[in-house]
Amino acid sequence: MEVRRRENTGPSLRVSGRGSSPGRKLFGKSRPAIRLKSSIIIVLRTRRRYTEDAWAYVSETNDMPREAPKRSPVSPFVPGTGGKPPLLAGREHEKARLKDLYRPLVHGRGAPHPAVLIGPRGNGKTVLLNWLEGKAKEAGIETTWLTPDQIPTLEALAKRMSGNGGQRWWRRLREFEMGANMPGVGGGSASVKLDDRQPRDLVDLLMQRAGRRPHALLIDEAHMLDRDVGRVLLNAAQQTSMKAPFLLALAGTPDLTDVMHGMGASFWTRARPIGVGLLTDDAAAAAIARPLASEGMRLADQSLCDHVVADSQRYPYFIQAWGDELWKQGESTDATPDTGARTNTVLKADDVDAAGRNVIGLKNDYYASRYEELAKAGLLPAARVIARRFDDGLGPCSWEVLEEIVGPSVESGDASRTLQKLAHAGFVWRPPDENDWGPGIPSLMNYVADQAAR
Repeated sequence: MEVRRRENTGPSLRVSGRGSSPGRKLFGKSRPAIRLKSSIIIVLRTRRRYTEDAWAYVSETNDMPREAPKRSPVSPFVPGTGGKPPLLAGREHEKARLKDLYRPLVHGRGAPHPAVLIGPRGNGKTVLLNWLEGKAKEAGIETTWLTPDQIPTLEALAKRMSGNGGQRWWRRLREFEMGANMPGVGGGSASVKLDDRQPRDLVDLLMQRAGRRPHALLIDEAHMLDRDVGRVLLNAAQQTSMKAPFLLALAGTPDLTDVMHGMGASFWTRARPIGVGLLTDDAAAAAIARPLASEGMRLADQSLCDHVVADSQRYPYFIQAWGDELWKQGESTDATPDTGARTNTVLKADDVDAAGRNVIGLKNDYYASRYEELAKAGLLPAARVIARRFDDGLGPCSWEVLEEIVGPSVESGDASRTLQKLAHAGFVWRPPDENDWGPGIPSLMNYVADQAAR
């Protein structure tokens, strides 16, 4: 069966949750909506629905095996864990970009530049980093996974990268210093003065590691890297990639590129960030429908799938939450304890309604937590002003326009600094290939606007 792809031509509607109203959405005019039961709203589109493509997967031949598959003992969906989802839908472009960076290592060459994944929280950056790690291992590439809290100092970084002999190697250290051993890379290197048999600096250390076997160093939450550690690592990674099969992969919030620029790494402008944003309509529908089908479950009709995708706003975290709750509804039906097998399960409006109530609770907890983070950081006044403007119909806009919007809500001269903090929090973001800024998580911005109106 050929599955047709179409980009989303319009923003998703805000369908349910605290403060929601039928047919409401972030930009422009709302579309008509009808209510089904007490807490479920089916959103109708006037254009041909994306779900016809995804729905074909589960309805053309019913995509339900004549003999139902043996169902998993636990839900295949993974909301909020950063783990591998049952279907990594809609990330073909991102995966192709990552493949172009790790494949040279298999042939003995270094990556042309670091892999840099940026985007708001919950969009799947860690998932893609995990995917990269798995593919690299399959290709025979050794990997090291680190987070900034594991390498708060250069000493900690050197220990982590020194391999099995790390502690013994480090006891012979006489001096750890910055700067002298990497001429021509903009300053900032780790020089470790040992005897002639030991690595002299971080480049030597990485070269030894990659010389034995192609190596990929993956760092999640990279926007939290210590400035000195980051500068040393970025420069050393670039020099190593020029001489050995080595790849540095970073994942972080939308301001990661600004953070890296601030570290003064000389090569950083050569990196091409990979944006990880909301899924397309097709991908969001497939991410729910296909894993359910593999578990012997399907939604009763297209309108239910339509509702679920619209309510998720194509946000990967909420998509996984919806899938998890729908699976739980299906799992509680037609159980056969002896074999673990299930009859084909059709999820009807009652089931979607019950799942939706649980998703609403999860979403409101998530919104309240993020709202509190903004309040503690002193960012609520600016966040509320921005949220109200987008709620009134403002579309993606330039940084300068956002500064003008934020200006009256902050002290003189603080507009740009405040926006940088909001970008760091993922409240606003700009995809790497675009010029304008918009909501990081549209439904969170709706929540903030609602709170401001109370």
